[in-house]
Amino acid sequence: MIRKFLDILYPRFCFVCKKSLQSSQNQYLCFSCWKKMPLIRHSICHRCGMPMGAGIDSCTICPGCRKEKFAFAQARCGGEYTDSLRDMLLSFKFHGVTPLRFPLSALIFWQIRRVPFPQNPDILVPVPMNYSSQVQRGYNQAALLCENLSQRMKIPCFSHLLLKNKKTKPQADLQRSEREKNLVSCFEVKKNYYVKKLQGKIVLLVDDILTTGNTASECSKVLLQNGAKKVYVATVAKTLTLP
Repeated sequence: MIRKFLDILYPRFCFVCKKSLQSSQNQYLCFSCWKKMPLIRHSICHRCGMPMGAGIDSCTICPGCRKEKFAFAQARCGGEYTDSLRDMLLSFKFHGVTPLRFPLSALIFWQIRRVPFPQNPDILVPVPMNYSSQVQRGYNQAALLCENLSQRMKIPCFSHLLLKNKKTKPQADLQRSEREKNLVSCFEVKKNYYVKKLQGKIVLLVDDILTTGNTASECSKVLLQNGAKKVYVATVAKTLTLP
């Protein structure tokens, strides 16, 4: 009754198609747009989470991962970085539509439940932003996703455990060969009780998008060097380019 009354006072609209949402529907998307979401529904690469197509064993490793040596063990991605999911992520990341953290973190949670990790994570850690960049934007989108995912998974989140100590060029603007060099020595673990929190822990590193895997791998390397036992990665979306 209260929900219906609020819907009359403050009508809700689908983020994608802008149609009015009924009280029985999700708060952010209508049923039709949820069905069209480019989710990764079939087999995935055992390492980077790349969709591999129906009928392929999820223990298979994609051609890109056979050449790469990532520091993280495995990755899970909710959907493909295209169409409506891409639009949602751009609005969430660059245009201040922070309530989208709820449906976007739900996609991560759905994929982790669909294809579980071999071991349950002990703690969740978001990929950090440089301080000046975060002040300019007003928030770290990975931290917002991580905090909501923490509530869904009932696993503690440490939003300030990992730091980015310098401003780097946007990874999307760089050639593949330049991306790894761009991130060298720019992440560190906060040197206080957080180091103790890492010892022997299985960490789930959370971000919005997985592209080449360089950012996730560099963060994972730092976490492992500071005592983490293993690092898994979870993101909302995966670009369709090979690592």
